Amino acid sequence: VCALAVWSTRFGDLDRLPAELEAAGYTRTASFGGSRSLWQKHVCDPT
Repeated sequence: VCALAVWSTRFGDLDRLPAELEAAGYTRTASFGGSRSLWQKHVCDPT
């Protein structure tokens, strides 16, 4: 998975989610208010 959108408060309210995504190689590239955000993987080969 090269990108992940966190849109639901169900997932956005998980306190450890940002740290876990960063540990998996993702960077928050956009925020849309509240807990909604877009995360993209540093290195991604979708094949």
